[in-house]
Amino acid sequence: MDLVVERDDGAVLAFEVKAAGRVPGGEFGPLRKLRGAVGDPFMAGVVLYTGTRSYTFEERLHAMPIDRLWTSG
Repeated sequence: MDLVVERDDGAVLAFEVKAAGRVPGGEFGPLRKLRGAVGDPFMAGVVLYTGTRSYTFEERLHAMPIDRLWTSG
């Protein structure tokens, strides 16, 4: 994991950054492990990647193109 953020209310967000155009399911392993360890306070895990499509991989785990951080759409 590249970044884990814990809010004042205890909610946890985690980010993984990949320099790849695809996100194979195995790339979600560390986020999945953190989700299991944290439980309900885990809000979301996001893999930022160089692809073009945002999607939900499974419960509270998402993939998002990294350029969405500075562009809309």
